Order: sequence, then structure tokens, then C-alpha cells
Amino acid sequence: MSSLADRPAALTSQDPRTGFTLLEVVLAAFLLTAGVGALLGTGMRTVRMVVRGRQATRAMQAASTQLEVLRGVAETAPTYCAGLSDGADSSPDGTAWQWRIGSTGSVRNASVAVSLPVPGGGRATDSLTTAFWCP
Repeated sequence: MSSLADRPAALTSQDPRTGFTLLEVVLAAFLLTAGVGALLGTGMRTVRMVVRGRQATRAMQAASTQLEVLRGVAETAPTYCAGLSDGADSSPDGTAWQWRIGSTGSVRNASVAVSLPVPGGGRATDSLTTAFWCP
């Protein structure tokens, strides 16, 4: 059997000053706080990007749907492109869109602007433009 006398002095020290200093504890707490803060900031930016992506998708879906409606009007006999006109519409979720029809010879330019509510207030706007060939 080994006795206390056989062990190294560092393991048997009864010195009350062993452990971490106040400076080391404060520094560790600061670094931990900075790391957690950076993680939270990254998470918040990620959520914001996801929300913006969802809004852009909704806006493009609404604009694309309206352009397809206009394309259907432009291809319907007997009026064809003569049936195209400027207009506006909205949905119950607060999404609003308006379209403008321009003319250059036998080409009709259609532009749809979509405006939708943004969480926290305000509105985001996006637009989509295409051209129809009219006989």
C-alpha cells in the first residue's frame, strides 16, 4: 500500500489557493457569452432569410399566375390581344397585384407588380415582366 508520503505534492496539496483565478473565470464567461451571442445572431439572420425567401416565392407565384391568366386572355378568340387591359386584384391574405399592358407593334408587354405584407409591418414589392406576340 502506498501512503500519502509516496504521492506527488501537487495531488496532496492542501493549499486553499488552487483552482481558477477570478480573471480566468471572467474571461471564460465572456468568451462563452460571445459565442452564444454569435450563434443567436446567426440563427436570427437565418430566420430572416427564410422569411424573405418565402415572401419572394409568394410574390413570384402570384405574378406568374396573373401572367398566365393574361396569356390565356391573349390566346382566346375572337378578341385575342385586344382583350388585354391594365388591372389590379388582391387576396384575403393582404397580397395585392397590379398589371400593366404596353404595346409595341404586334407585341404586348405585360408587367405584374406584387405587393405583400411583411411580418412586423410594412410591405414588400416584387415584379415580373413578359411579352406576348399578337397576330
